[in-house]
Amino acid sequence: MLPVRTRLALAAILALAAAARAADLHVELHLYYGDQRDFTYTAEVSASLSTDIESDPERALRTTIEDAKRKLAAKQGYAPSIYGDDYWKMIQVNKVIYKVTDPSTSRVIAETRRRGDG
Repeated sequence: MLPVRTRLALAAILALAAAARAADLHVELHLYYGDQRDFTYTAEVSASLSTDIESDPERALRTTIEDAKRKLAAKQGYAPSIYGDDYWKMIQVNKVIYKVTDPSTSRVIAETRRRGDG
């Protein structure tokens, strides 16, 4: 059995490592709509999505992108009380650019692959 100090030190290290893994990831989205107007949306997502974001970012970020579209639609005056639950679909988004970073390390987890103009 390990000495008490060693066990406490290991417990502290494991707790810090778990907290670091549990830290949120920062997402920055740019929605391009209309005449290439840009709407910027930022959010935090669980670090537990990191592997999913790395392997299939569009699927993993689908809910976050829909949240951004809801905010944009509301900003443009498309209220759910008038247009119903699908009010956010009234805005035609032409392009979504994203960047996901880990704020604790500044590492880029995923970002849109640039093709031509982005």
